[in-house]
Amino acid sequence: MPAGDQERPPDVQSFYATYDDPKYEEDVLKFPAPTNASPDQEALIADIVALDHRSIFALKPKTWERKEVKRLLWNATNTLSKQPHVSRLLYQKAEAEYYRHVRARNRSKYLLGMVIGVLVAGTFGTLIGTFGPLEPYVSDQLLFLFLLFAGMGSIASVLTRLSSIDLDQDASNFLIIVSGATRPIVAIFFALVVYLILGLKILGIQFVTPSQPQKDGVYLISSFLCGFSERFAEDIISRAGTTVSEGSAQEKG
Repeated sequence: MPAGDQERPPDVQSFYATYDDPKYEEDVLKFPAPTNASPDQEALIADIVALDHRSIFALKPKTWERKEVKRLLWNATNTLSKQPHVSRLLYQKAEAEYYRHVRARNRSKYLLGMVIGVLVAGTFGTLIGTFGPLEPYVSDQLLFLFLLFAGMGSIASVLTRLSSIDLDQDASNFLIIVSGATRPIVAIFFALVVYLILGLKILGIQFVTPSQPQKDGVYLISSFLCGFSERFAEDIISRAGTTVSEGSAQEKG
């Protein structure tokens, strides 16, 4: 019999949340409150109930991640009356495990969103190549490489920073997936704009070599950097905006 479902001797009052869904109701942690609980014990009871509620919905009932958190919470309730300091430490351990599992799940969802974003970016590139609105500025083959390198840059950026991305929050699955999907999509928009800025020489940047293949290589590097670092693209676009504004002001003057 799971620890959370064992019989407990009656005390004063049992604390637990209630749910309409039977599978959630069966997995809820039930425990008696200590007699004449102190303010610290009451605060700890509230924390335990809140974490139990969050872990059921975030980790789902009966999963091994949920069972691990529930067992730690159960042990925390066992020591609540006689050793509240130990109970608090066990609660903190349960909370740390909960966030570790949430972070792992959210990373998987975020990476799934990245894959979806790359597919959307590929579809977008196919449509542009089919209807050819950018054909005067960039060939279909080079456009495909721009999208590829921008996607590679965004994926490389996420993989190198995955452990530092804040994914501890109890956000919805949809929001996490959308957050991941927007990275490569934004990257290809930046890559196309930066290519036009560099190709039209709005910033007056001159390449060392006049060879066209090597120029294309520079453009591909800029596409990768647009995906890898949004700050790189934002800086170039900001400088281009300043240049265009100054040019417009001089023409009016």
